[in-house]
Amino acid sequence: VQRAEQWRWGSLWVRRHGDAALKALLSDWPVPRPANWVQLVQRPMPQSEADAIRTCIVRNRPFGSPAWQAEQARRLGLLHTLRSPGRPRGSGQSRAEN
Repeated sequence: VQRAEQWRWGSLWVRRHGDAALKALLSDWPVPRPANWVQLVQRPMPQSEADAIRTCIVRNRPFGSPAWQAEQARRLGLLHTLRSPGRPRGSGQSRAEN
């Protein structure tokens, strides 16, 4: 489709054109919907935002501002998702030096 609201299986189409039964399948928004929501959906996503979303999916971390991510990760027990993957770096001394 040329525009998101034309994709019959998307929530944008359902919210604008769906019958009551279809609309009942959608959850309410947890925050007020922006007045320019349709325009926001239509805008191309910057590559940096797509990369950030991809990282959040791969790492199973919340997506949002760094402060919001940290708050939600702490609340949900997901702080490990905010750390870099892999083993933590040591102090710089090998075991042989200790």
